[in-house]
Amino acid sequence: MIQYSTQELISLTIKDSFRHRNKIVIVFCIISLLTMMVGVNWPKRYRAESLIYVDNRNVITPLMKGTAVTAESKDIAKNAKQIILGTKIIDQVLEYSGWLEKGPDAVERENIIDSIKQRTEINKVGDSLIKIEFTDADPNRVYLTTKNMAELFVDIGKTNKVEESRSAYEFIEKQASEYLDKLTSVDEKIKRFVTDNPDARPGTQEKVTERVTNLKLKYENTKLALREAQIRKKSFQRQLSGEAAMTISQSKEGKYRVKITEMENQLETLLLTYTPTYPDVVRITHHIADMKAILESEVKARDEAIRNARKEGKTYLDSSIATNPIYQQLRSSLSETETEIATLEARLEEMKTLLDAEFDRMRRIEEGDSMMQTLTRDYDVNQGIYQDLLKRRENARISRSLDSQQKGSTFTILESAKMPIRPFGIRFMHFLILGILLGIIIPVGVVFGLIQLDGKVRSANSITEELGVPVLAEIPHYWTDRDRSALHNNYRVLIVVLSLVVVIYIAASSLKLMGKI
Repeated sequence: MIQYSTQELISLTIKDSFRHRNKIVIVFCIISLLTMMVGVNWPKRYRAESLIYVDNRNVITPLMKGTAVTAESKDIAKNAKQIILGTKIIDQVLEYSGWLEKGPDAVERENIIDSIKQRTEINKVGDSLIKIEFTDADPNRVYLTTKNMAELFVDIGKTNKVEESRSAYEFIEKQASEYLDKLTSVDEKIKRFVTDNPDARPGTQEKVTERVTNLKLKYENTKLALREAQIRKKSFQRQLSGEAAMTISQSKEGKYRVKITEMENQLETLLLTYTPTYPDVVRITHHIADMKAILESEVKARDEAIRNARKEGKTYLDSSIATNPIYQQLRSSLSETETEIATLEARLEEMKTLLDAEFDRMRRIEEGDSMMQTLTRDYDVNQGIYQDLLKRRENARISRSLDSQQKGSTFTILESAKMPIRPFGIRFMHFLILGILLGIIIPVGVVFGLIQLDGKVRSANSITEELGVPVLAEIPHYWTDRDRSALHNNYRVLIVVLSLVVVIYIAASSLKLMGKI
């Protein structure tokens, strides 16, 4: 395929178009007339629209702010399409807009409804505007359908607002009655609880806490005093066990040892003067031996008594110890200490009982306080809700009165539907212009495409570029007188044909404007 430059392509397209001028004119006439016929038979489409304003900011709203509860219309605006195309409105639209004049059966009626839904557009414009658009071939039916949709939607919106206000008032009234019953029930529970639980009275918790603190302090002091008394008791018991040096020195063994020592001292004194055979020396010697024998037997007897006493868990006491004044004093102190210990132990037991009782009372008070707090909290919550419901009930009553008189938030048709005069979309004039453009573009485009696909040599430059052969000269087409005469005749025929097409266009446009076609 030979490649041409843009300038060469334009030049070649003009030349080939001139050469095939008759075919191009015939194709132009066919395309333009066919397009015109399509435009003549193209169905007209009319459109009507209505703009609805959902008014939530009228004069009444700021005046009644904080007093009247205005019914919200956002849900209705949001679901406008479902409401308008619902059965309730669409059935009335069919009846009021002339769709049932031919008496369609059930199937045809459903087809009409589906067709209306497909050609209806409902959109929210901003926060408060709802736009309804309907398209159909009958301008009168378009107007009536759009008008009835808007009016019925507004009527339903107003009716719903009145119904919502009434329902809101009845609901709040019912809730207020229920919370009044709850409030009365909780109040009775509080009175009954206070009567059945004296410890639930205010200030009881502080008194019990103070009493528990004092009892704990006394309990600790008593435990300390008991510990001290127990230490004194052990000390007295050790002193009374016969282990003290003073007690030992007062026993029989100590007396015998003292006498033996005295007699030995006396013997040593006599031996300084007399011989061992001296009667006094012999007497004292025998006496010392007797005393030692008595001491030995006394020690054995005491040891035996001590072992027996230890086996029996008792303290060994000889007669000299038992009659000793210090021993008697220690016994008296031990007895007093044991009495004090018993008293302190009894006091501790009593204090423990009192503490347990106070702790149990404190637990009951805490449980009572928890129950009382729960009841009081329920009462306060119900009281707050009840008071709020009373205010809302009054506000709802005012709102119901406002909506019933159509003085609250209402739906207003801001722009009502108008009878469409001209169809929208592609009109007959557009088809005429399109026919002329297509009649020129299509045949010329075909010529241009054939040049691209044709492998013929059409210029001297292509010979030089493709074959590398220099071109010395070009021989132009020679026009004879006969050729020129035939060309002029051909021009006249083509002009007549094109003029006929123009006349047909003008006639068709006139008839279209007059509505005859």
